Amino acid sequence: MTRDIVIGGLVERPGILGERELSTLRRVELVGDFHCEEGWTRKDERWEGYLLEDVLSLAGPEIEGGYIRASSGGFSAVVGREEAGERAMVATRHNGEEITPERGGPWRLVVLGGPCYRSVKNLERVELLAEAPRETAKEIALGRISGGER
Repeated sequence: MTRDIVIGGLVERPGILGERELSTLRRVELVGDFHCEEGWTRKDERWEGYLLEDVLSLAGPEIEGGYIRASSGGFSAVVGREEAGERAMVATRHNGEEITPERGGPWRLVVLGGPCYRSVKNLERVELLAEAPRETAKEIALGRISGGER
């Protein structure tokens, strides 16, 4: 598990962000329902952290970058920048408690209103891309639900 996030792709200043850099950003709270494709929902989940767009701003996003790929190991989710807006965050707290490594911390991508497989636990890398790349998170999650390969 890493305490840093690698930022790359279509940015002016690729690099590594840690707690020191992220703490310069405004902290926000997002509240919403968390829906899983397996059929369950958790109502009014409260997430605290930094908007994904604000995190990208530290690296100087280029205008051509329309898609954000967030990854941990081989697990990657893709979010359109327009969709990310005020709905996607790098979360550090969930329902008032710090997100532990067992629950996906220290950094966890959360996209309110999106499929729960986009909630990338133990976030390691954020890349800004011109075109939507392959989304392994969706493949893995839907494979699990259908009883396919894990």
